[in-house]
Amino acid sequence: MELWGRPVHLRPHAPITFEVTVDNDAPLGETIINEAKALYTETVSQIRSSPAVTDGIRINEPGISLVKECQVSSSMAPADITYTYTVENTGDSDLFDVTVYDETLALTVLGPIDLAMGQEASDQHTLFDQPEGTYTNTATATGFDEGGHEVTDSDTATCRISTMVGGEIIEPWLSGSFYVAQGLAVLALGAVFSILRNRGQL
Repeated sequence: MELWGRPVHLRPHAPITFEVTVDNDAPLGETIINEAKALYTETVSQIRSSPAVTDGIRINEPGISLVKECQVSSSMAPADITYTYTVENTGDSDLFDVTVYDETLALTVLGPIDLAMGQEASDQHTLFDQPEGTYTNTATATGFDEGGHEVTDSDTATCRISTMVGGEIIEPWLSGSFYVAQGLAVLALGAVFSILRNRGQL
């Protein structure tokens, strides 16, 4: 590719500078190597070539990381659940319009903000007076570099809240079985009572 098509006359030690912009589809993080050389004449009939000059440029690779944590105010229901979201720019370019969206809450819990390379930001969201159960949800962080390339990362957090029945702690994954067993016990006692009454023993 000829970058400077019009011959020019250069005096000794007189530089000439120009810029060329080309489109490329190199993957992010790749290095583009470019080689160029100049043709010149010292006399009208003698054409010579300068040594080739090679240079490289690395295509920036943006990156983003999200860490989501949850804490409960009490292990027993009702309890508050506090989610903490920490997003960090882990790439080699600044990020713009960074947001964190909690899919279960259907809520943007952080942003939009800009993050410089290596910078992080955090925020919290609290659900109050939650009943017993297992709470699992996922959040996704999204950002864009100056070239408009999108980067995302997701993280999931799980919290459990128990309940107490008859002075015993019932874990959320057992509570359904506990209530079924309790109901069957009541039905069994009712059947025994009915049989004894029919026999005149009550």
